[in-house]
Amino acid sequence: MPSERSTQLKRPIQGPLAIEIFLEIASFLQSNEVLALSLASSQIRALLLPELYRSVSLQTNRACLSGLAMLAQHSNLCKYIHTLTVRPNYAIVCWPRKEARMSECLVASRVKTVAHSLCNLKKFEWGGTGSPPKDFWLTLRQLCPKLQRVSSTAGCQPIDPGFELFQFNNLTGFSLQVCACIYDGDSMHSALPNRICTMLSRHCPNLEELTLRLLDPSRTLQETDLFTANVFPKLRSLHLDICLSSGNSRYPDLFPSVLGSFLSAHPALTELTILPYGRLPSELPLFLSPAALPNLSSFVGVYQHVAQLPHPQALTALDLTGDPVPADAIVTVASALRRLVRLQNLDVRLAHPGLFPVVVAACTELTELRVMFPVAVEPKILHGIAAALPRLPRLHSFTLYVGRRRGARSMPMLRVALQLLRAGPACLREVHLAWFVFDGACYRAQDGAYALRNSEDRRGARYLDVTERGLRRARAGGTFERRFRYALDGPCDLRACVVKGLARMRR
Repeated sequence: MPSERSTQLKRPIQGPLAIEIFLEIASFLQSNEVLALSLASSQIRALLLPELYRSVSLQTNRACLSGLAMLAQHSNLCKYIHTLTVRPNYAIVCWPRKEARMSECLVASRVKTVAHSLCNLKKFEWGGTGSPPKDFWLTLRQLCPKLQRVSSTAGCQPIDPGFELFQFNNLTGFSLQVCACIYDGDSMHSALPNRICTMLSRHCPNLEELTLRLLDPSRTLQETDLFTANVFPKLRSLHLDICLSSGNSRYPDLFPSVLGSFLSAHPALTELTILPYGRLPSELPLFLSPAALPNLSSFVGVYQHVAQLPHPQALTALDLTGDPVPADAIVTVASALRRLVRLQNLDVRLAHPGLFPVVVAACTELTELRVMFPVAVEPKILHGIAAALPRLPRLHSFTLYVGRRRGARSMPMLRVALQLLRAGPACLREVHLAWFVFDGACYRAQDGAYALRNSEDRRGARYLDVTERGLRRARAGGTFERRFRYALDGPCDLRACVVKGLARMRR
């Protein structure tokens, strides 16, 4: 006979569920899943509004215009926004389509229009090609009292020392990207103003995240001394991009020791990015003390620095896609990877596909792997890549970026994805592919995402949820984007899975 407890558990729930239950469920869901749950009823949607609008990201020109217009019309929704990202003219998101350029001043003006309603805004990111108008950051600083994290591009105009972006107090996160400014063939820039360092070191004692992307080749390493000469006690995330040009001769001598001392003075760091660009020597010392970076769990950088990390056993994520690992360094890199006993996520750029099995043998506990090859990959070589995947028994997601020469016939992506899934371990559920064309410059030609699913019929047959997009051949021109589902286990009923707008279905 069933116990009294089991009988109680089977009783129907009386009365409405508490609001906290829906909010707790929503906190574990992805944004698209929260949206689907909110469509159940108007009451549930009203309950989920704080989760639906907690983070708003406007990544395209159309999204910027329509999203900001909607917020201006429904200002009551602005109080739910904690994070707002605005990226006008952000071409990479629209790929393979192209958007006409729009006025970034217009977008900034619309942000200022709704700023008075963003009473709970804590993080704002501006990702335009240029910096916003001078009074933009002043408006946000005055009307958004809870703003603690700001991110901005500096544009191609000389940086004004009185820029309102450098007048904040009590920031916990700051990000600045400075790109190359070219006028009539000459690179023009002004030095980073001292006001930035003054703001961060004196008026932001709780700074936790700092990002400096100095992508202008004419900038010198002396400009980073403004920051490395200070200590930020609560800093846990540091991102530093610096382009090494011929004028940066101090790097092999003084800069590594200065940077090493700076990193050693910040034991709370858990995320670190150091990306030097340019012609790099085979050895790039960091001069880290044995006690430095005890809590570092994520590192993005170049292969020369991996072996110098003092606490490799704490690292769980590693990104080495900045500079390709050459054949003459693969033994050293593999030896360093073996020390990363807790490594789960690896992104790596290899000079040749023949180096892939060496990397796999050194990191057998990976759950996510993304590998890039800056060379063309033939079907025979692809077979070798697939044959190495069974050495990763825990691999859940695999991403492969390969190149092809202009005019060469590309391999069918679906066929490649099937080959990788069939050769990989049983837990492999996602494959992502991207083909790049080398024609002087390198540009993306096609990409695809393939997710393994189980159908909702009784047999639970497996199928692939597929999204492919890219550029058509030169003669045809244009772009393509298609979504379909591909049955893996013979005939199965996919009608319950098909969503409106499905481009086509393959078997």
